[in-house]
Amino acid sequence: MSKEKKTYKPDELYSRIAIHPGEILKDELEAREISKSDAAKGLQVSPQYLSDIFAGRRNFSPAFCVNIENYLKLQAEYWMHLQGDYDITVVRNLKLDQKEKKPGKQSAFPRSTHAIAARSK
Repeated sequence: MSKEKKTYKPDELYSRIAIHPGEILKDELEAREISKSDAAKGLQVSPQYLSDIFAGRRNFSPAFCVNIENYLKLQAEYWMHLQGDYDITVVRNLKLDQKEKKPGKQSAFPRSTHAIAARSK
């Protein structure tokens, strides 16, 4: 008796949950008991910039990732990878939402992700 192999569609192979790397950075700083003001100084950004990162209103740039690497000794590539995964998940979700054509549905993603989606069309 042979079992049939399940074939998956591309949109069935990934999670629709998009976790912004700012959430992970915030958790890391809390675990190390580093205050937001101390982290902002160490990362060479303003406290407001860091708040925007934590809230997902700003994306991680390569320069910011290098600052994290220098301050927390965590590889810059790790943070860029997290940002890339987040961006890809957001774009996939937006495209799936458009495909499903759900009228009146509000996007749960920050404005910055709409720019990502617009560039991908």
